[in-house]
Amino acid sequence: MKKTTLLSVLLLALVCISSACGGMSWREPKEGTMEYKTIYGKFDRVILPQDGGVWENWWGDDYYPHEVTTVTKSFPIASQSSDNARVILNISVSYRRLTDVQSAKSYAEQFGISYKESTELFDKKLEGLMNLYAGNLSSKYTAYQLNENKVQMQTELTNVLKEKFPEELFSQIESLQITGAPAFENNDIETAASKVV
Repeated sequence: MKKTTLLSVLLLALVCISSACGGMSWREPKEGTMEYKTIYGKFDRVILPQDGGVWENWWGDDYYPHEVTTVTKSFPIASQSSDNARVILNISVSYRRLTDVQSAKSYAEQFGISYKESTELFDKKLEGLMNLYAGNLSSKYTAYQLNENKVQMQTELTNVLKEKFPEELFSQIESLQITGAPAFENNDIETAASKVV
């Protein structure tokens, strides 16, 4: 009787241990990604590839993978020159998320922890910044100067955004380019401006 009871206890313990181990697994983010860990919906930590991985909890924990590789996006920026010519500047910007713990946490607090939803909010903020600063910059030049000062404008805009990206987007800018010639609403201005260069 005692042997049967002992065997039953041992069997039950073995089942419990197996279940517990089955509820845990080793997580290690892939290169170019990071993960947010929450416990019962509350932020717990950021997990990076260099952390070497972590054990999952037995229960209550969720993980939200995020891509943190370089991203390139293009924006047609509608703005106006200092002499009131309406123009569209096509700007391409490459950037990468900052992955230090504080920046990653601030990103989640501002944009959310879900990758899809946070990316949508991030993109709106990024487009707003691009419109604001590229618009401000183009208003310093006349229609004819926009074309001949494209490289200078590109440098100025890059320098401004290098400061704003870490503060407002928790990212770092890697490159920025004004692609093609400014597209003026008035075709006569565009033709005349192209002859200035």
